[in-house]
Amino acid sequence: MLFSAAIDEFLKVLAAGRYSPHTLNSYRRTLGDLGEHVSRIVGHEPEADEITRDAILAHGRERMGQLGRRSTDHRLYTLRSFFTWLNAAHGIENAMRGMIMPRPMPRPLVK
Repeated sequence: MLFSAAIDEFLKVLAAGRYSPHTLNSYRRTLGDLGEHVSRIVGHEPEADEITRDAILAHGRERMGQLGRRSTDHRLYTLRSFFTWLNAAHGIENAMRGMIMPRPMPRPLVK
C-alpha cells in the first residue's frame, strides 16, 4: 500500500469520526511532510511499510527542530496515532513502537 493511500484511508476514518476539517488538514500536512522526506531518501513514493523508525527520527531532526514545543507535540501525536492505526488496520509494523515520547506540554489554566 502506498504511503499516500494509507494517509487518505486514515483521514477518511477520522472524518467519519467527526474530526474537525482543521484537524484533518493538520494531520494531512504532518503525514505528507514525512512522506516527502522519505521520498527524497528512497527516490520514489514510499510504500507504507518502507517508513522506518530511522526515517521518522531523521525527519524529526530535520523538520521538528524548527517548530515550537506544542507544534512538535502535535506532530508526534499525529504520527503515533497514524502508525498505531496502520498496524491495527493493515498489520504493518508500527514504526513508532518503543519510541520514548516526551510528555505533552501542559496547557495553562484559564483565568
